[in-house]
Amino acid sequence: MSINAKTKNNMFTRIGSFKASTLLSYSIILVLLVGLITTVLLVKQTTNNRSSAAIESAQFLFIPSSAILPPDTSFKLMLDAKSNKVAFTRVSIRFDPNYIQLINEVDTSNSPLKTTVLKTSKAEANTTGNIILVLAQTPNTASPTGIFELAQLIFTTASSNISGSTTLSVLPQDMQLVSFDSLEIPYSYQTTAIIVNPNIACLTSSDTWQNKTFLSQTDSFTVKFDAKPDGIQNGVIGLSNSAATSYTNLAASVRFNTNGFIDARNGGAYSAVNKIPYSANVSYSFRMVVDITSHTYSAYVSPQGGSEVLIGSNFAFRTEQAGVTALNNLGMFTVSPNNTALCNFALILPIPTATPTPIPPTYTPTPTNTPISTVTPRPTNTLTPTPTPTLKPTNTPTPTQIPFGTITPTPTLPPGPAAIVDPVSGDPVITNFSLRTGGLLSLNNYTVQFMRPDGTLLNSGYFSTSSNQTTYTYYFTQPPTNIGQVVAKIYNGFQPIVDSNVFTVNNCVPPSYTDQSGNIIVPACVPLVGASCCSSYSCTARVGIPPFSCQ
Repeated sequence: MSINAKTKNNMFTRIGSFKASTLLSYSIILVLLVGLITTVLLVKQTTNNRSSAAIESAQFLFIPSSAILPPDTSFKLMLDAKSNKVAFTRVSIRFDPNYIQLINEVDTSNSPLKTTVLKTSKAEANTTGNIILVLAQTPNTASPTGIFELAQLIFTTASSNISGSTTLSVLPQDMQLVSFDSLEIPYSYQTTAIIVNPNIACLTSSDTWQNKTFLSQTDSFTVKFDAKPDGIQNGVIGLSNSAATSYTNLAASVRFNTNGFIDARNGGAYSAVNKIPYSANVSYSFRMVVDITSHTYSAYVSPQGGSEVLIGSNFAFRTEQAGVTALNNLGMFTVSPNNTALCNFALILPIPTATPTPIPPTYTPTPTNTPISTVTPRPTNTLTPTPTPTLKPTNTPTPTQIPFGTITPTPTLPPGPAAIVDPVSGDPVITNFSLRTGGLLSLNNYTVQFMRPDGTLLNSGYFSTSSNQTTYTYYFTQPPTNIGQVVAKIYNGFQPIVDSNVFTVNNCVPPSYTDQSGNIIVPACVPLVGASCCSSYSCTARVGIPPFSCQ
């Protein structure tokens, strides 16, 4: 069949129009693709720059930075976050309950982190000397920056009969600070010094032994006191284990001797590296730095209004006390008719050194040391993220419907310093449980807690689904003898949304859990490579978001 010229011209016109429109369409699509790729790369570059950029170091501190009790004193735990936007923090506060006690419950009402995930009770804190605070940003509120209050604590003296110095500090190994964009914020901390009962009544020595007890010490410590002799005398002041009744009870002692000089006991005799005269009715400030482990001490004295002078350095304990393991008493004796007045006794304990880079409280659950934040979900997992989860259990799940406990044998942990250790106790990690979310939850910040059914917290941590993290691991230390039941909870936006099944860890029994129908399920847990029964098991539990189900 032939085509005339007109028909041919019309055909080419249409073909030309087609090519022109098609090229225009392809050009537009190409521009859009280039723009999209550029945008993605820019966003990725921005994210990488934010992740890799140096983050300002925050600081935990107490206000006031020092105090004398009594009277009862209020301390504010402050956080100087600098420019960081804070979303979550776990703080461990330490104090000595032998010296100071909380009057009221810890008050977090003035903290801009309004969600209190965990707070130790006053009764427990006054027994253990440890306060755990887990605070989080409330959803749909601005993340705080700069300096702000986390908590208020009011302390009183534990007893009117004990004097000395103590500290209020934090335990960096048991803390975590996370920004709004799910980055760990480095931090340092300051310690507060507290003097307790500095004005306890003075003692006056005579030819009858006078004793004053203090908190028993077994390591290094310092004591200070002021002593005023009424004349040239033989007056001895020293430290002992229990009340002193003779000179031989004193492990470390200083003396106003009958020649008018000050000296100190060094093993079997009194001596001094400097010739230090004393005068009647003049007050002298003594400082004794004691090391019970090495059975040595150093003694110093400052005349009233004068500079401190060394009496002796690293003097040996008195020969009769060369093996003493504890000191808890100050004793004094002056040969009649003279006497010595002793005032302002204080026991000073070492202050912990601030650690600017604390040990992170979370650890990698795999032997390849892959960060938790890079864990990706299993390809077969089809759980749909739920933006607003609710507690709605599924109907009577059965063990056969729940592929629970996918197990991967884990190599034996390497010995020595390279082994993973528990963040609090420092013990080697042998057994662990992993809580798996069953896939990506809705984009949000999450808190996870592992605890016993009675509410005793074993561990807690923080993760964000924005970083594709789907697993959080709690490490039990070896041996896992009678750990009992362990419950895991996930908090979405720091509100509880998921309670895991209950794991049971018994001696020589593989971990098991109880589902919501009361069925006891024992996963096919296997001992770690090289481990024997009673030593360690590794199991991974996967927990989905509501409606409650295991995936």
